[in-house]
Amino acid sequence: MGLAQGDSGNFISIDCGISDRSSYTDETTGIYYLSDTNFTETGENREVWPEYKLQTEIQQFWNVRSFPEGERNCYVLKPVQGKDTRYLIRARFMYGNYDNKDYVPGFDLYLGVDFWDTVNLEFAGISIDKEIIHVPSSDHIYVCLVNTGYGVPFISALELRPLDNQIYLSPSGSGLQLFQRYDFGTASNQATRYKDDVYDRLWSPSSKDIMWMTLNNSLADKNSLGKTIFEPPLAVLSTAYTPNGNDNGNNMGFNWKPQNSTSPYYFYMHFAELQELDNNQSREFKIYINEDLWSPGPIPLDQYYLRIVSVISSTSDPIITPDSEGKIQSTYRVERNWQGDPCAPKAYLWDGLDCSYDAKNPPQIISLDLSSSGLKGEISPYIADLTMIQYLDLSNNSLNGKVPEVLAQLTSLRVLNLQRNNLTGPIPDALLKRSNNGLSLSIDKNLNPLCPPGSCGKKKNKKFIIPVVGSVCGIFVLLIVLIWGRRIGRKLRKESNGGKGSIFSRKQHFKYSEIQRMTNNFQRVLGEGGFGEVYHGHLKGNEVAVKMLSSSSLQGHRQFHAELKLLLRVHHKNLTTLVGYCNEGTNVGLIYEYMAMGNLRSHLSDNSTNILSWEDRLRIAIDTAQGLEYLHNGCKPPIVHRDVKSTNILLNEKLQAKLSDFGLSKIFPNEGGAHFSTSDAGTPGVSTSVAGTPGYLDPEIQGDFDANTVWKAVEIAMACVAPSSRDRPTMNRVATELKDCLTTDLRNTTGKDVSEGATSRDYSVEMLSSNPQAR
Repeated sequence: MGLAQGDSGNFISIDCGISDRSSYTDETTGIYYLSDTNFTETGENREVWPEYKLQTEIQQFWNVRSFPEGERNCYVLKPVQGKDTRYLIRARFMYGNYDNKDYVPGFDLYLGVDFWDTVNLEFAGISIDKEIIHVPSSDHIYVCLVNTGYGVPFISALELRPLDNQIYLSPSGSGLQLFQRYDFGTASNQATRYKDDVYDRLWSPSSKDIMWMTLNNSLADKNSLGKTIFEPPLAVLSTAYTPNGNDNGNNMGFNWKPQNSTSPYYFYMHFAELQELDNNQSREFKIYINEDLWSPGPIPLDQYYLRIVSVISSTSDPIITPDSEGKIQSTYRVERNWQGDPCAPKAYLWDGLDCSYDAKNPPQIISLDLSSSGLKGEISPYIADLTMIQYLDLSNNSLNGKVPEVLAQLTSLRVLNLQRNNLTGPIPDALLKRSNNGLSLSIDKNLNPLCPPGSCGKKKNKKFIIPVVGSVCGIFVLLIVLIWGRRIGRKLRKESNGGKGSIFSRKQHFKYSEIQRMTNNFQRVLGEGGFGEVYHGHLKGNEVAVKMLSSSSLQGHRQFHAELKLLLRVHHKNLTTLVGYCNEGTNVGLIYEYMAMGNLRSHLSDNSTNILSWEDRLRIAIDTAQGLEYLHNGCKPPIVHRDVKSTNILLNEKLQAKLSDFGLSKIFPNEGGAHFSTSDAGTPGVSTSVAGTPGYLDPEIQGDFDANTVWKAVEIAMACVAPSSRDRPTMNRVATELKDCLTTDLRNTTGKDVSEGATSRDYSVEMLSSNPQAR
């Protein structure tokens, strides 16, 4: 809910202590200030002494409202945005000897029933601000002043500013109280605020260390400074401090002691490059707090010493200025949660990265997955800076140009995937030699084929034979893994999805007219199921999938309500996220996050152009098992999906798997703390009725299989993927043993003695190969 520049219509600005006819527009900020008459029912208006009024140009400090009666007096704020919106609330105070007692009082400030802070002013002419970021749970916000016996409470101004709901988040969900907000490098002695700052934050000038020098913006185009959701003012971003190059070298630092050492503190730092750097120049630095590398999250300490240190490879000194992106991220405009240190702490590891953690050495990036990330242009040479990287996946993007030879310099690299791009050959000789000496190199076979020198134009390449054969065996094993994944899933740890922000932050009810606009009047069909058709749509700049109930759906309404009820109470990274729903007469629909890579079945089909790697298959199986494990053990009471199949396993752009279609799911009471498992179908109170698609149902819901034949089929599958070719069975043997499995199963489940050739289907194998033992 970002505010447009110059728009203060969403602000609540109260000049406390002026008459109800004295509302005005502030000449400096252009903000319209109201009298506090309609916001509080108690107190009296007073004016500060003239000598103190002359000391400040801030008109809001010229009057106060005093509360000599009662122990607790409150203001009531009713912002039009209502509850569940993030607000900046600021209370301002200057005593100014308004009561002619020359005694500066002290009192407490509350936000509703919660203690906010204590107001202590040192002198009559000194002002103080108390600022907090708060998300109210009701449409009314109460700001209260409490007399603690140290003088009569008073207030000069009260201000409320709506914020973007994605900024200034605290893991606990509690409010964030401002300690200080600094502007480094400014020549002004006044705080920067609205209209420079769209949220009207107050940026106080910071004192300059004698070892620092001021750095001003020398870029002709100030738009090149970029923009983040925090929207720090351009006036603040345009100035900075940098080391003066004397005694302190390339380090900068400052320290302070917080008033409350038991409270955790959060740091928000904003950086912008203010100088034109040549291609061979870079500015890179690390941030330490009390000699520990800074990482996102709360830091409770007695005293803080912040130090900014330039890294060895950097050619420019660090700067302090109110978002610095990594080189790779800035080159490709990678839209991921890449903030802070990429590796530390481990719990906040950057998305798509993996790092080494050695007690003797700092963490190093060893894996980078940028597959399906919308990358365009040539492969960035900055990747060569990741000297310890072992796994690099740039597949399924729009990269063009030649494969850079610099990739061969990554001596630790073991896996390089460049498939499904627009790259052109030939492959550099150095990289080709690496691929012949242990490097697993996956190259494009479609659009602009890559080819080793001298091999372009050849129709066959032995390098591609083994991966294809392996894929066939992998599909078979993956199906077995997915069938048994639900049993394995009980051993996997539960993981919740966490807040996603944006449109996924809460479920919403949408009107049918909004659904029509969202889908451009149902223009693009993504697929169709028993519930109805699924359409592509856009909501607040994000892609969504809209599933609309078909009038011909026999059990659609029941499934709609079942799925809605379930998705409103569950939240896991391996379950599709419900964005909203529509329930308007006969127009019934569910809105989900968009899964760009479709369902798993489409990738297992022989028509698929995307061959899943074995790693992808394992990850998909694990994701599926984790989603089921969460339903079984993470939900109280447990939930059974009852329709697990490849078409109900969806994949996002990173091939992360998520379960979908919960219309047949059932919630089972789990009294007495009994453990629930997928084998409980025969226990009392658990329905054994058939649900889902034949062929995907648990075999024991019908009792028509022989366990020995299942194990035999698994053994055959495992033999097919033996590491050594001599240990793999011939296809003649595979076909024979599978027929034996079928014969045994039919005999044991039907009681019939089925001989070969008497089965309902004829199984034959024709081998056409120069190798009689082909596998």
